Amino acid sequence: MSSISMPDLPAGPRRRLVVALFSYYEQAGHPSLTAIEGWISPEHGLPATVSKETVRRMLVGLNVPLRWEMAEVVFLALCGMVGHDPESPDRDGCGQPTGMTRREAFHRLWAEAVATPQVFPPVDECSPRKSGSRDQ
Repeated sequence: MSSISMPDLPAGPRRRLVVALFSYYEQAGHPSLTAIEGWISPEHGLPATVSKETVRRMLVGLNVPLRWEMAEVVFLALCGMVGHDPESPDRDGCGQPTGMTRREAFHRLWAEAVATPQVFPPVDECSPRKSGSRDQ
């Protein structure tokens, strides 16, 4: 199975969230969605479960879960796969402490992404439709 590539998202809160999540995904060695889903289990003490489709949609920027617990378990699973303590100090791009834990920093990114509506580009009515789509 091929690994997921970092999506090309417009600047903004959703992109910042996906960049942070994708960083943990890369550090974990691009694990399969099944491996991530397997990590999200009761024996790891995580507060919720999510499907591998939810994980995929988060990594490609299609979905920001409205419930923190859903985003948190994906973050915690990737931290666990990398060996990072989510309560350790977060650092900025220059390696300086941000004054937050990794979990707090990820929570802030998630909260900003949830609070900002996703803007989709307008649909060009003249563009060809994908096969299998129906006019409604």
